[in-house]
Order: sequence, then C-alpha cells, then structure tokens
Amino acid sequence: MSPAARTAAVALLALALVPAGASAQSATRTIAVVGEASLTARNDTARVGFAVTARGSSRQQAIGRTSVKLRRVLKALAGAGIAERDLRTGSVSVARVRDRRGRPLPGRFEARQSVSARVREASRAGEVVAAAVRAGGVPVEGPTFFVSDPKALLRRALVAALRDAREKAAQLAAEAGLTLGAPIRIRESGFVGSDEPTFDEQQRSQGLEAPAPAPAPPPPTREGRTRVDGTVYVVFEAR
Repeated sequence: MSPAARTAAVALLALALVPAGASAQSATRTIAVVGEASLTARNDTARVGFAVTARGSSRQQAIGRTSVKLRRVLKALAGAGIAERDLRTGSVSVARVRDRRGRPLPGRFEARQSVSARVREASRAGEVVAAAVRAGGVPVEGPTFFVSDPKALLRRALVAALRDAREKAAQLAAEAGLTLGAPIRIRESGFVGSDEPTFDEQQRSQGLEAPAPAPAPPPPTREGRTRVDGTVYVVFEAR
C-alpha cells in the first residue's frame, strides 16, 4: 500500500471512531402540554343608558325642550354620585312626527338625545336608575355589569394555567421515566366572559322591544360575576 493510500485509510478510520455527539449536538427531549384555568370575580362596575324625547312645532323648539329634559337628567345623575368624567351624551336626532299611516304631520317634530353613565359602585346601579327616571330619563340600556380591571384577572388566570401545565408535564415526565426541566417555550391565550346574559339577550328572551319603565323605588339589581379563562401552551425540557 502506498504512503498516500495508508494516510487516507487512517483518516477514514479516525473519522469512524469519532462519537456522533462530538460532531452534532443530540436533539433536546421536550414535553408539550396545554394548561387551563378559570377564575371568576364579582362585577364591580355598571353602565346604564337613558334617553329623553320632546316634541315641538319646529325642529329648534323640539331640540330646546329635549335639552331642558337632558339637563335635568344630568343633574339627577350628578346628585346620585356620578362624576362628570363618567357621563357621556349621545347625538341629537330630530324627526317629523308621523301618523299611523306613516304620513308626516305638519308642524310637529320630535327630538331625542341619550346619555350613558358609568357607575363605579355596581351595587348602586338601581339607585342611579331610579334617580334618572324620576328626572325624566327613560332607560334604554342596562344596567350592564362588568369588572373594571379584567386584565388583572386575566393575568391571575394565566399564572394559574401555567401551574396546571407544569403539573400535567410533571406527571407525563414521571410516567415516561424522565425528569422535567424548565419551560423553553410559552404561548398564552385568554378569554373574558360573563356569567350573566347581556341586555339584548334579556330583551329577546322576554320578547320586549324596549325596557319597561323603572318603578318608583330603586329596581333590584344583582351584579353577578365575570369569568376569565386562561390558557397557556408550554413546551418543557425533559431529561
């Protein structure tokens, strides 16, 4: 065998004896799981909406009378403890009054304007509704209850979901004879729901086209609870 051939044969033998892990890092073992958690919190805030209407012989007169009514409702809401920053008025609409056949009546106009209020103490929603109704407001929305800071509740749900994922992965690792390592990939997902039907759902279920006028005493209200679902997709290292 020539010197060159002998050298080549020795090089090939040396390459064959090199362990596979020395040239390429072995694949990392992983366990992928889905963690889930649901938390609920009592609703602490409410939103209610009211409208006022007035008629007049001209558009200007109808709008003027509506403005007087709305100022009265705004004053009542302020007296019920609603801050100015929690009040929002809607647009003003004016239309001709029509008869039963849909024909416009001459010299008769109707104006309408709405206002919504954020009630930061959900338990007082009934009192706020009663105060606005006494001042001439007609309920058109709500009370709708919700959690003022759903993000904080969602973060807690995601942390609980991560714990759930870790427990699942640890059980799988033990069953497979592996040791669970640190998470190497986490992807989160969340959903904020409600245990209570919405205002529109309540109306449809009762077959109503408009909410019934509130009685003289404050109508009873129940804040209910909001549910938050947290989901995380986690990949753990396993050894």
